[in-house]
Amino acid sequence: MADHISLLVKISFTAPPPPVFAGENYHIWVVKMKTYLQAQDLWSVVENDIEPPPLRANLTIAQMRQHAEESTKKHKALACLQNRVTDVIFTRIMAYSTPKEAWERLKEEFMGSDKTRQQQVINLRRDFENLKMKESKSIKQYSDRIMATVNSIRLLGEDFSESRVVEKKRRANRQEDHPEGAYQAKAKESSSTSQKGKKPWLDKRDKLRRDSGKKKFPPCVHCKKTTHSERFYWFRPDIQCRSYKQFGHVEKVCKNKPKAPAQQQIQAQATEKLQAQEDHVFTASYFASSSKVRSNWLVDSGCSHHMAGDESLFKDLDRSYVSKIRIGNGELIEAKGRGSVLVSTCSGNKVISDVLFVPDIDQNLLSVGQLVEKGYSLVFKNDSCVIKDCHGQEMTTVGMVDKCFMLDVNQLENKAYASLADNAGLWHRRLGHVNFRSLDLLHKQNLVEDMSKVEASDSVCDVCQFGKQARLPFAVTQAWRARKRLELVHSDIFGPMKSPSLNDSKYFVLFIDDLTRFCWVYFMKHKSEVFEAFSKFKPLVDNQTSCKIKALRTDNGTEYLSERFQKLCEHAGIHHQLTTVYTPQQNGVCERKNRTVMNMARCLLFQSKLPSKFWAKAVNTSVYLLNKLPTRAVNDKTPFEAWCGLKPSVSHLEVFGCMCYALIPAERRTKLERRSAPGIFVGYSSTKKGYRVYDPSTKKILVSRDIRFDEEKFWSWDDSETSQFDEDQLDISLEPTENELESGDIDDPPVRGTRTIADIYHRCNVAIVEPSSYEEAARDRSWKRAMEAELEMIRKNKTWDLVERPDQKKVIGVKWVFRAKFNSDGSLNKHKARLVVKGYSQEYDTYFIETFAPVARLDTIKLFFALAAQKQWKIHQLDVNSACLNGFLKEEIYIEQLEGFKVPGEENKVYSLKKALYGLKQAPRAWYDRVDAYLCRLGFEKSLSEPTLYIKKIEDETLLIISIYVDDLLVTGSIIDLINDFKTQMKEMFDMTDLGAMTYFLGMEVNQYDRGLFIS
Repeated sequence: MADHISLLVKISFTAPPPPVFAGENYHIWVVKMKTYLQAQDLWSVVENDIEPPPLRANLTIAQMRQHAEESTKKHKALACLQNRVTDVIFTRIMAYSTPKEAWERLKEEFMGSDKTRQQQVINLRRDFENLKMKESKSIKQYSDRIMATVNSIRLLGEDFSESRVVEKKRRANRQEDHPEGAYQAKAKESSSTSQKGKKPWLDKRDKLRRDSGKKKFPPCVHCKKTTHSERFYWFRPDIQCRSYKQFGHVEKVCKNKPKAPAQQQIQAQATEKLQAQEDHVFTASYFASSSKVRSNWLVDSGCSHHMAGDESLFKDLDRSYVSKIRIGNGELIEAKGRGSVLVSTCSGNKVISDVLFVPDIDQNLLSVGQLVEKGYSLVFKNDSCVIKDCHGQEMTTVGMVDKCFMLDVNQLENKAYASLADNAGLWHRRLGHVNFRSLDLLHKQNLVEDMSKVEASDSVCDVCQFGKQARLPFAVTQAWRARKRLELVHSDIFGPMKSPSLNDSKYFVLFIDDLTRFCWVYFMKHKSEVFEAFSKFKPLVDNQTSCKIKALRTDNGTEYLSERFQKLCEHAGIHHQLTTVYTPQQNGVCERKNRTVMNMARCLLFQSKLPSKFWAKAVNTSVYLLNKLPTRAVNDKTPFEAWCGLKPSVSHLEVFGCMCYALIPAERRTKLERRSAPGIFVGYSSTKKGYRVYDPSTKKILVSRDIRFDEEKFWSWDDSETSQFDEDQLDISLEPTENELESGDIDDPPVRGTRTIADIYHRCNVAIVEPSSYEEAARDRSWKRAMEAELEMIRKNKTWDLVERPDQKKVIGVKWVFRAKFNSDGSLNKHKARLVVKGYSQEYDTYFIETFAPVARLDTIKLFFALAAQKQWKIHQLDVNSACLNGFLKEEIYIEQLEGFKVPGEENKVYSLKKALYGLKQAPRAWYDRVDAYLCRLGFEKSLSEPTLYIKKIEDETLLIISIYVDDLLVTGSIIDLINDFKTQMKEMFDMTDLGAMTYFLGMEVNQYDRGLFIS
């Protein structure tokens, strides 16, 4: 019966589950959750994570049931934890398999580490001790504040005795906030810890004070308290201070009373303090005076924070921030808040942020470390301190007085204001002469990255008046706006321009997204090209946003009404909206954008003094800048941020049209030539991460990232386009952006300028001296001699025999190939004529079998050079004349007689080849086989890993090393006589030219000295 009653009691009580934890008030939730788990008899597995002991033999049913319940407790506790948190919190503990791990994970994330909890407890204990009852609050309100703090301490797992709480409440009626109490506390702190030396009358006075504290008086008519009589109230209006003769207080509580002489000169120095407090460091001289200096700040390199002792200086003050500061004599003074100081100057109110409020100092301190941390720089030299802002602009110079640097804030702000005004003018020019309201919005609303503060200027900009002045605006009504990107796109064509662009464009078309006001520009030579521009624009924006264009608003121009344009809109499901005839106001967005773009483009051209042919570059840059500037149509964002979702950066912007110097790549200059070429900055590349620069010497556009800008200097076009530099500078050109795409927001590919006469003459050797046919070569005596020399080499080599034309064999044709050979300095070396067989007509297994011929790898050549430099060996070069003619053929091959060189009377006969000719598929292999066999007969060993490398050794000493690259042989070794003998042997076998010491090989110019090889 008793068991049934116990079961009923157990069933009748069900502990309500704690609320679902969503990330807030963890300290309250954890107490409720712990109590709930204890009620369910599950807390032990969460706290200890102990597995039940294994089952023993001969168990009863009750023991087995109990073991099963103990085994499932861990899973029940984990289920309770997982079900009492939100899904977001659940994902953080879902990977844990035990309730103890999940509990500790939540504890670590929402309560922090032990060190963090200890710091929180210390802060709460400090708040508890600093709690004071205000006169305007009741006892109950004061008690509630005490208990709230105590409960927060207890929720962090710390014991807090009730006796301390009772003592705190008991002192609620005492004079904690009363000046008398403050004086008593100060007197108590200043008294010696030793009881020796105390005067008996002091003990008596303390006893009287304690007795008076216990005695009840009638309520004071001034403060309504019963702890003193009316005549002992220190702030009576009829009482006069004996020190300063002021009414309203006694001498004891006079705030203007001078401090003790011993504290008039204190050198303070900073150290870190205690685990409970954050100490701040400073070294300063502060003086006890009757009035605190408001505008002077002492520049201090030992101070870790700005500090001020006058509370009235602060614009806002966070009283909850409390810290300790250790000064030079070992004492601690207290920082009772942190905030921003408002400084009144002739240029307006300025703010110094993150300043500590330290009432015990009488001199404002300016921390050098804090200034450097915020990007400022301070240079101490010549009895002065120079302060520069984060952009390197000098703000002020502080002179040294009495070995101290005292900064007058009025002086700082005057110079800073002038600097900001100059800075505003620079940003005004960089951003295409945009209005100052937009500049102010960029900085105030933090719409872009890396932009310094600017101040609006009331001065009149001549460039803006020339380029932008217009009639006053008419009142407009609010029009319908799109709610999604690409829901409505505006478009309009501007042109024709009087002056064609660099690529002969006369029009440009704009596409504007109505929601974000992001703009795209395309340049055209004719209006009819708008179809191609829209065909590029549509897939571009579709892919960028995963949205589709729903409506396109244009005027009634015939270019928009063409049949193929209409079919494109119908096929894509685009609603083509047209304006009423002669009503451009219905397409006002695009019309106004055209005006804005052209206003900025004109300003850019006037500012840079560029010719009108650069209008496309100016328009392209204007659209680029306007997308990064605020507009009234988009609130608190730039069009770039509204379209892309990212704040644009302006750190890379430069003044359009300014002079710049582009680095010439090392591959396009020699060691003694100029490292940069002057140019004109004409915009930003849309396909590369670089700047677009116009090179006046070549009239080409290049893109480069290695550019130095002179934003105050512009190109002079008065005399000639290249009048500013010497002629030798103008020979240097950079790589043009010929591969830059035509589409996008750029003008068509830059026009290729005409070359100078000297350049044309220099390049004529390449264009004229290489004929494409025998008839053309026969007219030039130089090429005629080259062909005769080639034939003489073939006859001397006994390459063929003249035979009758075979009936069952195919005869292969031949042709002449002409090349001009140049020296390393670009001068003409010789004319080369090569007789080539038309090997493409050869059939495998009939006319050839093996064709592969190895060639030295570049790595092998580099290793060859390195070894020779290390051993201080000279490298010699041999050139085989007509190398492929030296290979013996194994197949039977017939070729036609040569055009212009047929044997008279035997024109129908053909040549039977005994040796290879150029063009035959097996010719390289035949040459390699022959030279390989000959070198092996001379005692050389072929490398196993590099078949073109041959080495001759005697015992362990390397005598000669040979590297073969087709018809070029490189020879080096330790004994010069062996090298000369090798050359003689090769000349006896093959027709070779001894080039001596190697100077030019595979396009590399090589200089050999005793101290090494120099390759360029």
